[in-house]
Amino acid sequence: MRGMGVRVRLSAGVVTSLVLGLLATAGPAAAAGPQSWSVDAGTGDATGVAALKFYPAAITVDAGDTITWKVAGNAHTISFLTAGQTPPSPEDPAAQAPAGGSSVDGSAFTSSGIKFPAPGQDTYALTFPTAGTFAFHCLIHPGMDGTVTVNAAGTAYPQDQAAITAATQTAEAADIATGHTLEASFTPSSTTNADGSTTYHLAAGVGSGSISILRFISSTLDVQVGDTVEWTNFDTNGEPHSVSFGTEPQDPSAVAPSGGSTYAGTGWVSSGLYVGPPIPAPHSYQLTFTKAGTFPYICVLPDVVGMTGSITVAAAPSSGVTPPPTATAPVGPASGTGDGSLGLLALAALAGLLGSFVAIRRRTRAG
Repeated sequence: MRGMGVRVRLSAGVVTSLVLGLLATAGPAAAAGPQSWSVDAGTGDATGVAALKFYPAAITVDAGDTITWKVAGNAHTISFLTAGQTPPSPEDPAAQAPAGGSSVDGSAFTSSGIKFPAPGQDTYALTFPTAGTFAFHCLIHPGMDGTVTVNAAGTAYPQDQAAITAATQTAEAADIATGHTLEASFTPSSTTNADGSTTYHLAAGVGSGSISILRFISSTLDVQVGDTVEWTNFDTNGEPHSVSFGTEPQDPSAVAPSGGSTYAGTGWVSSGLYVGPPIPAPHSYQLTFTKAGTFPYICVLPDVVGMTGSITVAAAPSSGVTPPPTATAPVGPASGTGDGSLGLLALAALAGLLGSFVAIRRRTRAG
């Protein structure tokens, strides 16, 4: 019996597919030349969730490549220190202003300065000409750190842009979902006072574990003349907030308390900046409303990303009518005062930072 030969003819398309498949399984390929990479500095969404992380926190590139960070969710810096350099504190002008050139080789402090998530102000690009490992930081959010590893030019990459983008989208979606859960964990409440008026308890920011909610919860509220609203900062990430009514001063005085403890609908009345625990400072601010009307208010820092609110004040009820009592207590950490020393230091530091924020926000609003 004679053997039978089998001839298989493959089309050009099939051959091409097989070759590409073999190449795909052969491991990462070296780049033909310098590459550009896109990454994120923070993330957030329209509900006020802001994640204080770099995505990715570590990236490997080749010498000659360029990385562009896009700032989202909150204000950040992308800052590379020299060996042994102590990070400048947030109120230091060195932390607020751009420094260095358009490349990093470890020999000079190089920083974006403060970047806001606003068109034209939300990207920062750097080229890495030499091999090495370079750590970077956000100077206004301690613990927000990352690393760039630079290999020799022509080294095969451990990832491509598509892989970075996919991993980033997954990580950001998970962090935003965590933020929604965190936001939902706070419930506004109220208590009835001895004189029949009501004190309403709201949140001026909530945050934990590198996730912050840059919102007032609730952002709108109906009260009556004589009622009081208390806003508590529950952000343990150290995000400062203010509760501020009226026309904002366009200078660093906006950081300071102003106007007292009552509001009749006129003037600049503000808590000034105050922080959440664990800093032992006042974490709450109360304001009693003495005139009917609708009064918008802002946080002087994150108002550009939507941290605004409104209180509608109705005329007081007629004599003898008392609102029903409620046993509902404020939800969240207690509004302790501590000795205030660390809080005062923190507010003093933030005064310098606010000057830079005000200037940048002017440009943001003008744009």
